[in-house]
Amino acid sequence: MVFLGLLAFTTSCKKDVDNPEEDSAHGAITTFSIKFSQAGTLKYEAVFDDPDGPGGAAPIRFDEIKLQKGQTYQASITLTNKSKTPAEDMTATVRTQGHQHLFYFSPTGLSGLNITLTDADRIGLPIGLESQWQTPATATTGTTRIGLRHIAAGKSASSGPTSGHSDMQIDFITKIE
Repeated sequence: MVFLGLLAFTTSCKKDVDNPEEDSAHGAITTFSIKFSQAGTLKYEAVFDDPDGPGGAAPIRFDEIKLQKGQTYQASITLTNKSKTPAEDMTATVRTQGHQHLFYFSPTGLSGLNITLTDADRIGLPIGLESQWQTPATATTGTTRIGLRHIAAGKSASSGPTSGHSDMQIDFITKIE
């Protein structure tokens, strides 16, 4: 079996010692979940679960994203740190520090898949914990890179996949059926 997924989690955001007012530390993100709903009903969930973090044992779960063609989904991300006992919900931390975080979504080989960020931080810029996915009318398979960037200072409307530093990045095999 070919392992097509890629993960590059960092263990935490590092505090900016030179400017501590502009940066915030948070714990590791070991588990990522994205839930796809329509009209408030859960239709699909994809999970990446690596409880011991990068460099240890292989992930215990790494799903594909499978969506129906010609549909619109509301997507919601949940982040967890399972390296602590009890496990720590990191979603609220990223939401609270949204002015320093940005999710990005980069589909490859998925012509017609449109992803729009639908939530905003305290200064009105997108975070990406919530998004809308519009699938193409035809079946296709590719990958969707989902990454979380930590932008300690200067997050702006032009911030993107190369801004700040990476908190996590996962390449999900994505099937539109």
